[in-house]
Amino acid sequence: MMRPLRDWPAGPQRPLPRTVVPFQAETVTSYVARLACANHLDPGQLRRYVAESFGGCARLDWLAIASGLSETILRVRLRGFAPDERSLANQPNARRPMCRLCMARRGINDPVYCVVPQHITVCHRHRLWTGSPVRSIEDQRDLRNKPEVLTAAKRHAWLARRHSDVEIESAVRDARHFCRYWSNSEKHAATTVSNDEVEAHLAAYPEIVAIAATLLTQSARPDGRGRSAPADLVRRINAQTDRTHTDITPIEQWLHNQRLAAAHRPGSRTHFVAAPAGTGCRV
Repeated sequence: MMRPLRDWPAGPQRPLPRTVVPFQAETVTSYVARLACANHLDPGQLRRYVAESFGGCARLDWLAIASGLSETILRVRLRGFAPDERSLANQPNARRPMCRLCMARRGINDPVYCVVPQHITVCHRHRLWTGSPVRSIEDQRDLRNKPEVLTAAKRHAWLARRHSDVEIESAVRDARHFCRYWSNSEKHAATTVSNDEVEAHLAAYPEIVAIAATLLTQSARPDGRGRSAPADLVRRINAQTDRTHTDITPIEQWLHNQRLAAAHRPGSRTHFVAAPAGTGCRV
């Protein structure tokens, strides 16, 4: 009598010989690649092994078996299992490699990609640039000869502790727009941020943070006294950046947008909190 045929078992059946501990907010793809390297496997091969289909996302239960870790640990620490997290983890600006020197201190030579807030741009322990547009550990830059960038990074982090993520991202985005506009209209090479080269970004970063800080302390004035606001704001920006911008076109547009937003915000006013005295942060 023939024995009934059984389906070939799907997914991992036992843990791999070696496991690795995931970092907080590490992407699933990064973790699977490190787990594969620790076990001398091709990352693509292991990725297919813990996914239900070729090119699919790793299954939480299968990755837990392969890694030897609990599903709870993987769910809490890794980013990329849920569809919304998967989209965020695949965004180049959100997914960045951690400081290569910090990883080397832990005995990790493979890149570790994590979903990092935009205001975390520098490893101050090793004075390395890890912010956008860094895509690989080779893109990380030594900042020992760039004290202005280190100062700007501290200021950026200070602002992030006092404002919401939405406010910070909006202010930095607007500041970047100002720099692009003035770079084209005033031909200032130092403010060029229209490409994604790391060195160009570093050159513009202190000015971007200074402008963002100024915008975060500016209250849009929807009353009739707002006529002088653009000139006042450009003077404040010039004082913060040691530049002499004269074209107020982007500032006029920004103030106009702020007033429109305030007018459509029921029961609230456009208000940004100024930095308290004695904090060491120029605003």
